[in-house]
Amino acid sequence: ALADSVAGKRKLLNGLGSQLSQLKKATLPLQQHLEVPYTQAAKQKKLTNLLPASLYILYSQLLAVKEAFGEPIEVVIVGRASEAETFNRKIEATQKSDASDEQEKVHPLVVELKLVPEALHIRFEFLPQLRIVCAETLNGDETILINLFPGDAGIVSPNTANSLLSTQLAFENSKKRPFNWVQQLAGLDFLPTVPPALFTRFVEQPKVEGAPTSTSVAAAVEEHRQQRRVRSVLAALRARNAAQSTL
Repeated sequence: ALADSVAGKRKLLNGLGSQLSQLKKATLPLQQHLEVPYTQAAKQKKLTNLLPASLYILYSQLLAVKEAFGEPIEVVIVGRASEAETFNRKIEATQKSDASDEQEKVHPLVVELKLVPEALHIRFEFLPQLRIVCAETLNGDETILINLFPGDAGIVSPNTANSLLSTQLAFENSKKRPFNWVQQLAGLDFLPTVPPALFTRFVEQPKVEGAPTSTSVAAAVEEHRQQRRVRSVLAALRARNAAQSTL
C-alpha cells in the first residue's frame, strides 16, 4: 500500500510541471487584460541572471530610475535563455585563447529601452571580446545618438586595449556604436588615453595658446559626471529627439 501511495504521488509530481506550464499559457490573456504580467516578470528575472555584468548594471540602473522617479520608460531584456547559457559557456572556454575572429560577436541577450511618449526605441548590446557596450536606435533618425554629449561620436572604441588588436575596429559606418555615455551607464569606466596629471600641467599654464583653462576642465569633469546619471542621459535623449522632430 505504501509503495502504491509513493508511486501515485510521484506520478502526480511528474505531471505537475506540464500542468503548470499549460496554466501559465491559459492565463496569459487574463494577465495582459489585468496588466499583471506574472509570466513575463518570471521570464525577465531568469534572463537577468544570464546578463553579462555590464548589461546587468545598465538594466538595473534604468529600472531603478523608472521605479524611484516614475520615469516614463520601458526597459526589457530580449533574447533566449538557452542561447545565452550556451554563449556564456563558450565565452568562458575561449577567454584564454586568441579569439580575434570573435571580436564582433554579440551576446545573445540585449537590453531595450523605450522612451514614452517619444516612442524612441534604443537597443544596448555587449561585445564580450572587446568588453564594450554598443547602442543603436531601432526607429527614427539613426544619428540621434551621435554627439548626444559633445565629442562623443562613438566611432572609436573607448576601451584603449582594443587599439592593440591586430584587426582595426571601425564604427564610423556602423549603426551600433560604443558611445562613452553608454559605457558609463554600464559601469565601464576606461582609463583616458591622456593622464590627468598631464592635463593639469597644461591648466597651470593658461597663457599657452589653445591650452584648456580651469573652467573648461571643470566643465569637462562635470560633463563626465552627467553621463553617469541615468536621468541626465534620459533628459538629453528627450531633448535631442524633440529638436530633431522640429526639423
